[in-house]
Amino acid sequence: SGPGINGPFTNNAENIATVPGTNVPVAINTVNSGTSSSGNTTPCDNADPNWQANSIYFTTGYNTLFQNSAAPMSGFNGGTVVLPANATLSCGDTFHIKLAIANDFDTGLDSGVFLEAKSFTSNVIQIGSDSGQSVNVLDSVLIEGCSEGMLTFIRPDGVDINDTIVGQLTFNGAAVQGDDFNQLVPGDSVVILPGVDTLFVPLFPTDDGNVEGMEDITITVTSITDCGDTVHSDITFYIDDEPYSTVSTNDTTLYCLTDSAFLYAETNGGFAPYEYVWVDGGTSTHVGDSIWYSELEQGTNEIVVESTDDCGFTYLDTAIVEMDQSLSIDTLIQYMASCGEDDGAVSGQGSGFTGTPGYEWSGPGPNNPNNQDASVWPDLSSGWYYFSIEDDVCTVNDSIFLEQEPPPNADFTADPTLGAPPLTVNFTNESDNADTYDWNFGNGDSISVNDLSDQSSVYNEEGVYTVTLVITEGSCTNEATEEIVVILDFPLEYDMPNVFTPNNDGSNDEFTLNTKNAESLEIVILNRWGNVVFESSDVDAAWNGRVKNSGAECGDGTYFYKFTIAGEDGKEIEEHGFVQLVRD
Repeated sequence: SGPGINGPFTNNAENIATVPGTNVPVAINTVNSGTSSSGNTTPCDNADPNWQANSIYFTTGYNTLFQNSAAPMSGFNGGTVVLPANATLSCGDTFHIKLAIANDFDTGLDSGVFLEAKSFTSNVIQIGSDSGQSVNVLDSVLIEGCSEGMLTFIRPDGVDINDTIVGQLTFNGAAVQGDDFNQLVPGDSVVILPGVDTLFVPLFPTDDGNVEGMEDITITVTSITDCGDTVHSDITFYIDDEPYSTVSTNDTTLYCLTDSAFLYAETNGGFAPYEYVWVDGGTSTHVGDSIWYSELEQGTNEIVVESTDDCGFTYLDTAIVEMDQSLSIDTLIQYMASCGEDDGAVSGQGSGFTGTPGYEWSGPGPNNPNNQDASVWPDLSSGWYYFSIEDDVCTVNDSIFLEQEPPPNADFTADPTLGAPPLTVNFTNESDNADTYDWNFGNGDSISVNDLSDQSSVYNEEGVYTVTLVITEGSCTNEATEEIVVILDFPLEYDMPNVFTPNNDGSNDEFTLNTKNAESLEIVILNRWGNVVFESSDVDAAWNGRVKNSGAECGDGTYFYKFTIAGEDGKEIEEHGFVQLVRD
């Protein structure tokens, strides 16, 4: 209260403890978390329709402020951030200020007002701060490598916005500008230019890696009021080292590869909350402060846990899990089944038992689903079989594929397959994987043997005979067939070419008669002077246009040939003719 102040209270006093930018008094119903604890918003609505927007001025930073203090206070459920209370005064006049706090109607919760030391002054450049940090420390404490501060220099009330305001800065404390934090402004002055209400200056603690303990820095701004008085405003910051923190986890020993290890981690120091990531020697990662880890191998397993606090600082520890499984399956043996038969068997052997071991086989055998509780399982068909051994501490499993003899493959060749009676044909057995071979020669003769021996049969009558070979392995069979043709008359066939072109172009390069069913052939070829250029007794004789097939090339022209050919019936035919040799 005082000259020029016209408020609603005694002596025309006004309440200057108001929500910034409004004339709404600061109270529990005007500044709070923005949510009614009782569910009834009427008291807040009546106090200020805009009460929920005022939650930006609410903080829970006082909850633990006095828990470790000798003062008889146990903390506050909520409070405001630092708020200014300003009034415009005139030089040479006397004013009065009254400080008061009251409960509305109950005494269930503590109430308090905290006044900043040396802040009760007039027309001073107000210096404020905001650490902007999320970690659970006081706003005045900055952590190297974690948080940054923001200083605010606020134009005094009543000073024309178009005036330039200059304040002198001084620094006191253990923290040194330029070493422990950044250079704040050029020189030693802070200048608030015309049109600027608030000047923002960042404050960065230097992460120097040195252990220096908590260092303080008090920043004082000195300015001259309109009344000619020298006034001061200051703020104190504290810069702390990165916390020395450790994460620890448990070690354990397991005795069965199918077991999982329960691993947990705990971090001491740093800033909660913590995030945990577990990494083994490979690429697997797991998240959480405790996990069941099952990706274990025999021997020593190392699982690294990485703890990251709310400030981003990381701490490591290693969990050692010893896997000491002695039970093992040493040998699995399969006794091959015959093709299509249930006469195979499987056998398993183990070692490292603790107590009396129990054996069990399962699979597609004839006794399934009645599994075999023994180390050997006989009378089985082909398929996958699964074996397990269980002792007093562990169970191990393995599997084996029971094979069967491969199915038989019947195959044979006959020589000859065409001829006149009596025709003797020889058969070569080229079959695979059989133990019985049944021959049916198609002429009334048959034989059954147990080996791959060659066979033969005589065909005395004209006709077409089907020879069948059936082979057997176990319950599997296979057969192969071949036709034997017996005829009395084989017509003699041949060609008599009249031109050929031995120019090595792959077409008509040789002179040949192309005989069929010929028993013998005598051929001679003469040039126009009667000289022999080619002769042969081969039924497949072919002339390549050279003297005797290997000498000099014969020139283009007409050549005379004659031949005698005999068929399988003994008949002979004599022929002669002319052939034109053309090279181009």
